[in-house]
Amino acid sequence: MVDVDQMDEPSSIPFIPDDVVHCILTATFTSLETELLDPSLSRGPSNPWSQSLRTKKAVSLVSRQWRACALPFLYGSVVIRRFPSLFALAETLYTKPRYGALVSRLALNCYVASEEEGEKIGIYMHSILNHCPKIATLTIGDFHLTSHFETLLSTSMDSTEFGIATHNPPPQH
Repeated sequence: MVDVDQMDEPSSIPFIPDDVVHCILTATFTSLETELLDPSLSRGPSNPWSQSLRTKKAVSLVSRQWRACALPFLYGSVVIRRFPSLFALAETLYTKPRYGALVSRLALNCYVASEEEGEKIGIYMHSILNHCPKIATLTIGDFHLTSHFETLLSTSMDSTEFGIATHNPPPQH
């Protein structure tokens, strides 16, 4: 065993070609079948979906090279399970707009406690949709839409351009 205190230089990760890192990550995340995992909160933090997300985040912290290779896996399919996460995504995409091009799927599965939160969701979603030109699928479920959000959603996107799946249709007025 190597004594870290006696090492002259900090250890570094040897260079691995990007295509090899990408193959490793593809094999890792494809084998996890992340698209089939249940992101619901009811299963707790140890559910396979949460573990997969933590793994993606951890891999993105290995090095700059690994981060560049991991970001498409981290942002490719985004699931919002809590209202503050929606704000965090909007803020991230505002400060790092290049990440928006990585998002191809967005699912909203969060509980909205108040009309004020509902209006904020509309504002955040408008920002998110403007930063994510490659969204192919938008899924809305387990979440109550306000009329303000419905209006923003309908004016922000053309339904023929996006695959929209609503698990819980909005209440009829």
